[in-house]
Amino acid sequence: MLTYPAAVHKPLGPQTEPRMTGHDIVCLHTMAGYLSSTDRYFRAANGAGYIGTESHFGVGGRWGGDARAGLDGTVWQWQDLMHQADANLDGNPTVISVETADNAARPIAPWTPPQCEAIARLLAWVCDVATHADCPPSWTCHRAGIPLALIPDTRPGRRGIGCHRQGCDPWRVLGGVRWSGSRGKDCPTQTRIDQIPGIITRAQAITAAKHTPPPQEDDPMAMTPEDRTALAQEIGKEVAAALLTSSIGDSAPMPPPTSGGASTASSPSSGDCGLSSRAPSPSPPRDDPHPRRRLDCPVCGPRGRHLARPHGPAGMPWLRSPSPPGFSSSCSPPSPSSPCSSRAPKPATAASTTPTTTSRSHREPPR
Repeated sequence: MLTYPAAVHKPLGPQTEPRMTGHDIVCLHTMAGYLSSTDRYFRAANGAGYIGTESHFGVGGRWGGDARAGLDGTVWQWQDLMHQADANLDGNPTVISVETADNAARPIAPWTPPQCEAIARLLAWVCDVATHADCPPSWTCHRAGIPLALIPDTRPGRRGIGCHRQGCDPWRVLGGVRWSGSRGKDCPTQTRIDQIPGIITRAQAITAAKHTPPPQEDDPMAMTPEDRTALAQEIGKEVAAALLTSSIGDSAPMPPPTSGGASTASSPSSGDCGLSSRAPSPSPPRDDPHPRRRLDCPVCGPRGRHLARPHGPAGMPWLRSPSPPGFSSSCSPPSPSSPCSSRAPKPATAASTTPTTTSRSHREPPR
């Protein structure tokens, strides 16, 4: 059984129709009535179920009982697509028929927007090759689906979308398959025939959207080579501008620390110990109580316990002027709670400048 997922499946009774021999054409009809009244006609007044005439699908409109039931654009399926329907006479073995509700009076009104959208979506599904995956491999639709294109006539071998009038005399071409025994039947009338090209275009758009993957906006591989080149140029311009506008040489160079843990160099003359451009040490010793504050400092020595924020002229504006009482121009204030692991060198006093006497044994090797 092959049924349209978006349709309301309404079988007419026990299956008595022969199997189809292919899916080549989708033919559009007009009911000269409503979806609800046509359903009653197929079930009772026309031979009770599949014994009489029926179509594969029906599309409701905005007239009569359909309007009261809210069936505008609703799709009903009466016949399984693997079995024939009786709406196209000699074309029944290969034609899928679609009835559409109307105003049941001349002139026949155009299809409503919900009807047009419903027909387009039905065509997009029934013409898709995936729909015919379970059809016999010998059928053309199994390999290629049904073309979403208007057929010019009903000659054998035609494949695509058609209307009932094409197979009715006097519009049927010489050699065309006869789709009705009534002469002069212009179903679905010129007004609706003029709407078919637009409906096919809409069905093509639905099919294209279904088989086209959405673009990956965050995927750089989705960019074209031209886009990647332009992006690289923009990044280069920004980097060059940043280099040209950045200040160079604001802080004094940092002398390398000694192996003893304290630097032999004095504090920079500007009062900035140079930490404004230094990054924290990646792996401080485990005995450090403040592992995240340890920085290399020319005064405190390597990996001194130093605050992470700059504390020279760039970080502490008061150090640009003479130091206030209680503060030193070195990296650490002379307080017991200083975060540095060592204090700045104390000023030399008279006692400290007096050289100490060293014993001879320490100045000369033993004899």
